[in-house]
Amino acid sequence: MLIFSLILICVLFGGKCTHNLEEKIVKLQKRGARVIIDCDFYTPSCMMLAELKWMTFPERVVYLKAIQMRLNT
Repeated sequence: MLIFSLILICVLFGGKCTHNLEEKIVKLQKRGARVIIDCDFYTPSCMMLAELKWMTFPERVVYLKAIQMRLNT
């Protein structure tokens, strides 16, 4: 999760994330969830993320940008 947090901070303060990079980060997040839960490849990612109480990477970016905008006003 440390690497995920660092990437998220870079995206928030850097401002841009290419679609290709975002896809790679989402795949990495899903692989990490599979390892932690120890489930097979056919388990839907939405079930894994719900079990871990994680947001997807794009959802987290939007959420943290909203918080950042709220704090700046």
